Amino acid sequence: MICTNCGATVPEGASFCTTCGTAVDVVASAEAAVAESPANTMPDVEPPAADAAGAAAAGVVAGAASAFGAAPEPPAGAAPAYQQQFYQQQQQQQAYQQPTYQQPAAQRVEPAQPATKRALCMCIYWGLLPLIFGFAVRDKSDEFVTFHLNQALVCFIGFVIAGFLSIVLIGSILAIYLLVMVIMGTVAAYNGEMKELPLIGKIKLVK
Repeated sequence: MICTNCGATVPEGASFCTTCGTAVDVVASAEAAVAESPANTMPDVEPPAADAAGAAAAGVVAGAASAFGAAPEPPAGAAPAYQQQFYQQQQQQQAYQQPTYQQPAAQRVEPAQPATKRALCMCIYWGLLPLIFGFAVRDKSDEFVTFHLNQALVCFIGFVIAGFLSIVLIGSILAIYLLVMVIMGTVAAYNGEMKELPLIGKIKLVK
């Protein structure tokens, strides 16, 4: 036993310190107080706050991973309890994650008319020679070609009339109107449609 007053060794069974005379009961009480002080004691279990902090961190990491489509790994050296909480949070996020919507690929609808017929009907709107060629090669039973030949012929006759009336304002207005009709007829022929032009489509010269 060590004396707390002078630091000398007290023999076993002695009631007082042989050096300074301090009572042995005081020395024993001091040693017991030092042995039981909080500085010399270690907790047997971790505080529950650590588990709560680990669970919160696992939830934040798993949520961020699910948002960006990644599958993160738990930090190196993590405790087994933390790893288990981490994987549970990750599985819950994946279960509630909405499936990614995939937009279907655009499908181009091809016109019902062959490309040769559409090209012929587009050309006949733009001159006398294509118009004559169209009448030469047309099949009277082909409604598509006959329809556009009729409209192209009406437009051509309209341009002739507009040429005679060019000395007055109405001739220029008629020429501009016919040019717009020719463009509309060309677009309809390209799309394989039998679309009547305003006013011109009502006139039937070719049957």
